[in-house]
Amino acid sequence: SMVLSNVTTVDKGAQRLCQENEGTKEGLWLAHVLSLFLSEQNDSDELAHLGNALYNVCRTTVGRKLLLAPGTGYVRALLPQLKAELPDRRLAAAETIRNCCLDKERCEHSWTSQALAPWSLGLELDLIGYADTALCAKVRGGEQPRLSQVSLSLLLNEAGPDFFPSLLQPISGKDPFEPDSRVRQAVAEAVEMIAGHSEGCGQLWAAGAPELLRSG
Repeated sequence: SMVLSNVTTVDKGAQRLCQENEGTKEGLWLAHVLSLFLSEQNDSDELAHLGNALYNVCRTTVGRKLLLAPGTGYVRALLPQLKAELPDRRLAAAETIRNCCLDKERCEHSWTSQALAPWSLGLELDLIGYADTALCAKVRGGEQPRLSQVSLSLLLNEAGPDFFPSLLQPISGKDPFEPDSRVRQAVAEAVEMIAGHSEGCGQLWAAGAPELLRSG
């Protein structure tokens, strides 16, 4: 699992894992990696590192396309990992979902498993104010990553009804409290990009995001 984690830190490795342009084979290896990641959760949890490969793969256009493909249910399957006992699993799920919110066409910047988020967040003000425009957070030295409307629709359709309650829980401040700041940060970044669209912001509002963010 560590080998895949390392190989996928570069785009060519991530695209190879996705079997890009291999016809009916495209996505088979990625589906297997996700299945393995979701299957083993014990004290040793040797497959937890596969989560690194998942969120590295989602830095690429083909990776996001496969993870958000209609009918796969991949994002929905990842949501329970946000409550996993092992911090690495929670971080992998959070950063995979966050990377699914990136839009390659609008912003070339993306994060790898070694990178840190590039901006300070202003989520509470934006969500409480029911922002319908780009959020106030600024990227230091670059354009803010944005989520396209097409990607947003795919994400919301594939994630299912538990998406927003699961996504908001780590930054709500409510029990079970999320102690890992990296998980909270990745989730907050995903919420910020989703809130950059009227549809996403509306669903966040309906899910009680302003109240949860106040308490968090």
